[in-house]
Amino acid sequence: MLDPLTTFSLAGTIVQFVDFSCKIFSTSRELSQSSNGASEEVNNHEVITRDLLSLSEKLEASVEECFVDGVSYGGGDEALKKLCEGCGSLSKKILKRLDKLKIQDGAGKRETLKQAIRTLWSHNELSEIAAQLAGYQRQMEIHVLVAFKEKFDLTILQHDHRCSNHVSQKIAAGLLENRSVFDSAIDAQTLEITALHKDTRSLIIQEHERTRIANIYQRPDLLQQAQDRILHSLQFPSISERYEQVSHAHAATFDWIFENPNDEDRPWSNFSDWLQSGNGIYWINGKAGSGKSTLMKYLYGHSRTIELLKPWSGPLALHVAAFFFWSSGTSEQKSLVGLLRSLLYELLLKHKDLISTVLPEQWMEETISSSDEPGDRRWNLDKLAKVFHRFRSLSGLKICLFVDWLDEYECPDKNHANITSFFADLAKSPSIKICLSSRPRLVFEDAFRSAPSLRLQDLTSRDITRYVDDKISGHERMADLRRINPEDAESLVQEIVAIASGAFLWVMLVVKSLLNGFTNRDRIADLLERLRALPPDLEGFYEHMLLNHIQPMYRDQASHIFQIISVLQSCWRWMWLGDFATFGRGQLSDQTPIVRSWSKSKIMFEQEEMAARLKSRCAGLLEVSQEVDRECGPNVSFLHRTVKDFLSMPDTQRLLKRWAPQDFDVTNCLLKACILSLRTATANVNDGDFGPIYYSAQKALTIAHRARNSSHGLNN
Repeated sequence: MLDPLTTFSLAGTIVQFVDFSCKIFSTSRELSQSSNGASEEVNNHEVITRDLLSLSEKLEASVEECFVDGVSYGGGDEALKKLCEGCGSLSKKILKRLDKLKIQDGAGKRETLKQAIRTLWSHNELSEIAAQLAGYQRQMEIHVLVAFKEKFDLTILQHDHRCSNHVSQKIAAGLLENRSVFDSAIDAQTLEITALHKDTRSLIIQEHERTRIANIYQRPDLLQQAQDRILHSLQFPSISERYEQVSHAHAATFDWIFENPNDEDRPWSNFSDWLQSGNGIYWINGKAGSGKSTLMKYLYGHSRTIELLKPWSGPLALHVAAFFFWSSGTSEQKSLVGLLRSLLYELLLKHKDLISTVLPEQWMEETISSSDEPGDRRWNLDKLAKVFHRFRSLSGLKICLFVDWLDEYECPDKNHANITSFFADLAKSPSIKICLSSRPRLVFEDAFRSAPSLRLQDLTSRDITRYVDDKISGHERMADLRRINPEDAESLVQEIVAIASGAFLWVMLVVKSLLNGFTNRDRIADLLERLRALPPDLEGFYEHMLLNHIQPMYRDQASHIFQIISVLQSCWRWMWLGDFATFGRGQLSDQTPIVRSWSKSKIMFEQEEMAARLKSRCAGLLEVSQEVDRECGPNVSFLHRTVKDFLSMPDTQRLLKRWAPQDFDVTNCLLKACILSLRTATANVNDGDFGPIYYSAQKALTIAHRARNSSHGLNN
């Protein structure tokens, strides 16, 4: 590393060289461009050449003295060395040109010198060398001054004998006088260089991103991967479960929804007109069990819906999506975030070309990512709301949404005003229309008062008649009875429809009871008596089922099962038959000791047994679905949401409490079953699949946590 005084001395030599060279080229440019002779310096060109030669030799000697061949120097000293070498190279170039200026004595001496300079240096060469000298000067400002700032005490430097020459003293005095100015200038230049570096780096990254995105659009496989990663982040396991659980409409029912309203019907808004030319919201409301969800599933999946929407969409792309709220499901199935994720997933799954438009930030993130795995993207309400706001402002598309069971939305403040406001605001866009269904609660009546609507129970009498005809009149036993007494047979159907008052679920339960009467060889009079003995409302019907369809010897087991399903349903979105199988005949008692794990054949046997026992012990209020999990078996669920409400009623709780043994503890029973399930899962691990073990352990820990914090069951 060079010592400070050596560096200072060397810098002084460079400054002298640059200053003198600048004067030479200033004079040369002046002479080459003048029209009336040469300046005084031109007459002394030999003196100029001699002085430059002296400076050049001094610079070369300084370099040889300061820098030793084969020795490595630090960054600052190495830069100074290169600066000296650059000045030396330039001085040789200048001296070589000046040596050619040999002007003879005579009257034309000035003109001859002027012409010689023009020959030696063209205008471009003069400009190029001047720029080179200016560059050396800037390097001196940056490099040497920074070195002074870091290394030197300028006051001491002024009194050192090695810097006693006039130029060195002048530089030192100037630096000392203006040190603060130089420090500020150096700091400013440092900031400027840093900012320039950041800008350059940013430009490089942006160019890289643009190149990668361009490559993605040229590579369909990469484009597909980026789209799939975003769609995967929107999806959740229960995204379509509620829709799949909703019953399909009975044959030829609900066809009237696409027809014009009849004069004899209670007034309702023409749904076909709304599909073809309407905007905003259409509200389908109805009492519990009237078939709202079935109608919504029918509308969403019917080809006629799409046909009627085409006049509204015109040449624009048509997008249709649906969501079915479910308060007994996961958080996503009963929240606004879940609703928006589901709708967005469905819309973009059908129209992937919109992903980059409505999700620009996420699209950019995925396209510049080198990973094949989806990013850790957590969707919140603010992000999702912004996406749908973008949908509102898009041109070139039309969107129709179907959202079922709005009253199942679980709102934090127990008020549905926020979700009604969200839909009302969204539907203000001329490109978006929304069909909503709910019970006729006051908050919805106030929000959708001006919207086109219908009340479902007022319009389903023909559907109920068709259903009863198909199920009752189409039965072989009924065909025989009709031949004997056709008038009474017709009155049975009419009475069912009249009592139902539009409650489709009630009709389905009544029909099931009457079909049992056919098995008992009931006549028309017996069937009418059976019908009139049934409560005309769902709650009363459920109580009737508990009291009359469960044999007294099974009532304790029924109480156990209803308590168990109430706890399980509050812990998980599904109650699997495999869970109930562990509460088999022996396991229903909390006094039963914990047994060994079950084999797979034992599990299958217990599941089949439990499916049959649920029918006889629970009066049809619980049902086993056709959906089968490979580990847990089919799903067990309530017959209808109203069954869950009924079982939670105080009167029902008191009834089931009377049926339960005093020593029954539902939590203890559940914990024993979870331990059995965990043992069984551990004993049946296949190919390193630990999913069943994780599931069983999660159940056990959840039940234990709930047991510690609260009491469950009906015998608290």
